[in-house]
Amino acid sequence: MLFVGAGCSKAVGSEDLQGLTLKAKDALKKNGYGDILTQIEARLESANENNQFFNKWEIDLEVILSILNANTDYKRALKETGPFTIYLSTFADITKLFSQQIGAEDLTKMRNMIGKVITTNVKTYSKNKAKSYYQDLFRIPIDLDHKYRTFTDTTASPPLFAHIVTTNYDRVIENFYEDVYGKPPRMGFIVDEKTQERYLDTEGMISGKYQASNTWIEYLKLHGSIDWWIRRSDKRIVQREHSMSLRGERYPGQLMVFPVYEKHISEDPYFALHYYFRYLLNINSVYLVIGFSFRDPSINNAFRDALTNKPASRMIIVNSNRKVIENRVNEIFPKNKIEFVEAHFGNSNLPSVLKNYLS
Repeated sequence: MLFVGAGCSKAVGSEDLQGLTLKAKDALKKNGYGDILTQIEARLESANENNQFFNKWEIDLEVILSILNANTDYKRALKETGPFTIYLSTFADITKLFSQQIGAEDLTKMRNMIGKVITTNVKTYSKNKAKSYYQDLFRIPIDLDHKYRTFTDTTASPPLFAHIVTTNYDRVIENFYEDVYGKPPRMGFIVDEKTQERYLDTEGMISGKYQASNTWIEYLKLHGSIDWWIRRSDKRIVQREHSMSLRGERYPGQLMVFPVYEKHISEDPYFALHYYFRYLLNINSVYLVIGFSFRDPSINNAFRDALTNKPASRMIIVNSNRKVIENRVNEIFPKNKIEFVEAHFGNSNLPSVLKNYLS
């Protein structure tokens, strides 16, 4: 199984989290929200003395959005994070909440502003680089003739890269498939007979509909996508380019999970997506993870369970920031199941290096 993170998008010219953070901060300052932003950063930096909670560069866009979301309805946020957070809040000075300094309307404007920055900037990338890098990567299974499966002493495992999972919002891989293979990857969308729109079949993901090799979901987007919209009439997730509809249907928002600390995986569609992710972990034994930072607890937990419970499982992590990533994953995963490749996606020698790890 191939798992791709923001590092893969950055390699082809799309903005990563650090780049998006700088642009979002600039947009907030230009629109009069610089003071609120300064207060958020100052409090977090004070609490983060000696980097006890975050690394130096990790007070970023996802952290800021988490703060904004929680301040919009702090009681709901406390309930969702559990009794211990409610208990801790009794020691906090809640009179200084941002929601009591600015209205809910302003908080919504700030979140929408950040959402626009993200949507705009992940659309742009180099198609030539994407085509070159992914063609080199997907040539690996052909060159290896699937010899990697001998590691598990079985031929029942899916072919290498038969399943791709991502946390990215962009359409880089979909566009690559359409350009090179002439059709998009299977993503779990089916056609609505009434409207002829494609909607995400969350019921099918849970029921086992996509668990045969000829129906496998080839590309699973755990955090949504810039072309996924929530249809107001029935709350289904539909795939479309924009919110305008000739039928008069309304699409109040895109489905993208921004804050890393507030992913409601107990609710659909995220429950169904994570359910299927765990299914993919179960039927695969080798997990190649490229450009992912391992900051998402729900994804980390799924990987940890698979590595712990599947005797033949192993993970290969490709990341240029090995020291930080290694410290993080060593606290979570069995060390004997992890191998590191200190490189970034797009390195010319990466395919040959990976062949050695996978053969």
